[in-house]
Amino acid sequence: MKAKSGENAKSTEEIDRQLYDGLHGLYRQLVLPVEDMLDGYEHVYFVPSGALAEVPFSSLVTKRGERNRFLVEDHAVGLMPSLYLVHVYLTHLGSASEQMLIFGDPDGSLPGARKEAEEIRDHVPMITEMRIGDAADYATFAELGPLSRAVHLATHGVLDAVAPEESYLLLSGNRKLKLIDIQLMDFSDTDLVFLSACETGLGGQGIEFQTLSRAFAHAGVPTVAATLWQVSDAATLDLATRFYDHYEDDAVVAMAEAQRVMIAEGRFAHPAAWAGFSIMGMP
Repeated sequence: MKAKSGENAKSTEEIDRQLYDGLHGLYRQLVLPVEDMLDGYEHVYFVPSGALAEVPFSSLVTKRGERNRFLVEDHAVGLMPSLYLVHVYLTHLGSASEQMLIFGDPDGSLPGARKEAEEIRDHVPMITEMRIGDAADYATFAELGPLSRAVHLATHGVLDAVAPEESYLLLSGNRKLKLIDIQLMDFSDTDLVFLSACETGLGGQGIEFQTLSRAFAHAGVPTVAATLWQVSDAATLDLATRFYDHYEDDAVVAMAEAQRVMIAEGRFAHPAAWAGFSIMGMP
């Protein structure tokens, strides 16, 4: 028997209630004990391990009510999951390039990613090299990626939770860009990689450090935007364009500003739309 529309709505409300209660509970356990120490700090970094690597920290609920308040509304939230990333942060000199490489819709199945790439091209002051469809190939990525100040990849991300080293980003020609491919490249002259693809910040169970985002860190990228779940095309387009509206040299603040606007405007206010994205590494 089909459920009535009211029953569906009630079920959705119950799911949201449990979600927000859970996010508030995590806030009370993880942040509230040190909340007084955060006063006056714009940036707040988390160093997660184990299951905490899957927590969307920016969406922790600081005040529960009809209008929930999220941690990102008070602080720009970033991740610093390893001492190696601290080393990358401290030794990175900043890119000398003014070029940005944008890849989108490499297999023709992501019209939203194609539109995202085109919108971003119009939102950044950098010289852009945009490759769409068949042009978003491995050879171009390997050549232009390391020469770019910023790289934006709007494509499919596929997580292999059993063998995370087999996780990949899809390029044209069905070329799978795996962790080892990325780690063998030199991205030390790149400031930012934005992985606009599904589950790029996740690894396998018990080996959460084997992620596509960490692979770019090991290749020398000090700042990586990554995702914790399968993200919506429409919401990602909204978030990514807003991110670049605010991005100059602080990706953590740019992400926070983009998420705050989405919360305030309402259409994509639910954390499912924006909280899956996080910034790993230096501002």
